[in-house]
Amino acid sequence: PQFCRLLASGAIGPLTGITLISEGGDGDDVAGRPMPEDAGTNLAYVYETVMHDIIIAHSLTERSAVVDVRVDSVFASHARPQLDAVLEHACGLHTHVRWDGSPGVPFRRVVRLQGQLGAATWLARKGSSETTVQDADGERALALEQDGPGDQVGAVVHRLMAMLGGEPPAHDLDDAATIQEGARRLIDAVAHRLSIDVDETVVFGADDLG
Repeated sequence: PQFCRLLASGAIGPLTGITLISEGGDGDDVAGRPMPEDAGTNLAYVYETVMHDIIIAHSLTERSAVVDVRVDSVFASHARPQLDAVLEHACGLHTHVRWDGSPGVPFRRVVRLQGQLGAATWLARKGSSETTVQDADGERALALEQDGPGDQVGAVVHRLMAMLGGEPPAHDLDDAATIQEGARRLIDAVAHRLSIDVDETVVFGADDLG
């Protein structure tokens, strides 16, 4: 596709940073009932949710582990999650993760790749999505074909790896452990920011404590 050919040709240059944005949400549980307000200390929810961001970042940085995390702000809540954090990878790249689930904020999901020569952005709203490239020639939209996994995270990684001219990695147990460790580092940073302790059994679950 035009999308893959353009970026595989080096349109944005070497990757220099990643931004992952998750905004909006209806604030309901799986049964459609409004989620109760909480104290903003739900580390288990943050752990489960940030795993998706780290999977994307892990693939786009060619399996580079998260070695440090800075949390600038956080409200750890299923009802209205908020997070502003920067993940530092072993390769030197940084992934900026931003959530805002405040009431009234429209649904929006963004994956933005910053390169030395430009940027590529995948933007999803309710019912639609688009991909744009910004480089020396300006900004233009590109059409994406469904040519990869059907799940949302897998599809995004597949398409963005194609943009960078690479192949989506097949994750193995070592990758899973690296991703899990990155999520744990973020939880430790969130807990420090909130001045609370981490109850590992509650946050990670008994199966993750090996």
